[in-house]
Amino acid sequence: MAELNYQDFETYYSRGRFYAHKGNYDRAIAEFNKAIELNLNFAQATVNLGRAYHREKGDKKKAEFWYNEALRNKEFLPDKGAIVQQWLKELQGQK
Repeated sequence: MAELNYQDFETYYSRGRFYAHKGNYDRAIAEFNKAIELNLNFAQATVNLGRAYHREKGDKKKAEFWYNEALRNKEFLPDKGAIVQQWLKELQGQK
């Protein structure tokens, strides 16, 4: 069995997705933050942070920040750029 590498940003990202799926958004946010700490250009984690803050925590300011970070790194996220822009517009309409 392979050993988990806790310095691997993808490990934290995967754990964040697991916790989000289970409804533990505080833990998911912590895992996504660690993934980003290890890889500042990890757009998938920034998208998921935005979603967690937007949909689950209701923190529009943090959601907007993380959506914009995802768009800043959109070259790493070519298939999600349009949906992130849509979510950002939706969020801005809620202010």
